Amino acid sequence: PYPRGGQTLQFVALGARSHVAYGHNEELVVVNRGEATSQGGSGFLVCMKCGKAQLPSNPLIGRHDRDYLVQNPARRGLPPQCDGQSRLVYLGYTFPTDILVVRISLASPFNSHYDDSAQRRPLVDAARSLSEALALAAANRLDIDPRELKAGFRFLAIKDQRVVDLFLYDTLAGGAGYASLAGKQFSAIMQDTRDLLRSCSCTSSCEKCLRSYENRYFHTSLDRTLALDLLNYADSGAVPLM
Repeated sequence: PYPRGGQTLQFVALGARSHVAYGHNEELVVVNRGEATSQGGSGFLVCMKCGKAQLPSNPLIGRHDRDYLVQNPARRGLPPQCDGQSRLVYLGYTFPTDILVVRISLASPFNSHYDDSAQRRPLVDAARSLSEALALAAANRLDIDPRELKAGFRFLAIKDQRVVDLFLYDTLAGGAGYASLAGKQFSAIMQDTRDLLRSCSCTSSCEKCLRSYENRYFHTSLDRTLALDLLNYADSGAVPLM
């Protein structure tokens, strides 16, 4: 999921290089881009008549079978097979919920080359690790099940300024108010996050700090030291060696 745009969110300064905003009933966009490619996703070929969807690696050519039964198609003026044309699209939907966004400016000499594959990996690991740490700290502070709050991140450019957005959102559709509550206590949550990242003795991440069943697919990329570097940079402007 990604925030739809955040036009209604009002950001306030937080630390040397970061701003925070939160809101109720904001929209997240969930998009399925199809098979991964170097451009980010190949999308889906969808027939504009019958809705049949295929991956571009298995294109719809000419007439094709529908994915549902049509009783007596001739009586309805339909050919036995669909003759519609396909269109390349992404599939997605919007998800209204409570959201909290931390926006961190990526300025020189800090690494801001998220579009360079050689330099992107440490930025991705730092952003993912810090967003997960913020979600865990917020859940602990609010005394809720960690599954009630999820985390995400994205990189974007705003008027020539490169930023990374870390966001927390309620998993309940419509929002349960947790992300908004976290926004009201965010200074304390930042300190809780710093304590969480500092207190563990593992080399990168473990079940005592960042790892959970929910983020099991990213265990190898979670790194508490990178997360702490990004947090210190956002809060004090200190530049780590990334």
